[in-house]
Amino acid sequence: MAAFAYRSAPFQSLRSTMCLDEEHISKSKEEVLKEICEPRIEDIHQNKDILHQRAVWMHISLNNLVIGIFLVAIFIILNISPSFYVTIITLLLSVVITLVSYWFETKHFSKKMGIEK
Repeated sequence: MAAFAYRSAPFQSLRSTMCLDEEHISKSKEEVLKEICEPRIEDIHQNKDILHQRAVWMHISLNNLVIGIFLVAIFIILNISPSFYVTIITLLLSVVITLVSYWFETKHFSKKMGIEK
């Protein structure tokens, strides 16, 4: 899950000749700035969404790490032998906790970053 968090949105670089085309020379300064800035605004919004996902997945992976360490400690302390049923119950418990954690973290970071999802 933590590896899924490391990705970013593409950011297009400006070509130096973009504003030297005839269609841009005949436009006003505001129109040219609008054409240049609109794709950048979309990239910023994309990166904000990806940053939101990255933070959520990092927190979920850390929560799963804590759950895993806690379960291993319980198995060692209580000397529980690994059986099929104990493994299935542990996996189901981990999945439920992960889903609840995902829902909570998504809601929490959405409010913090001002993203309504």
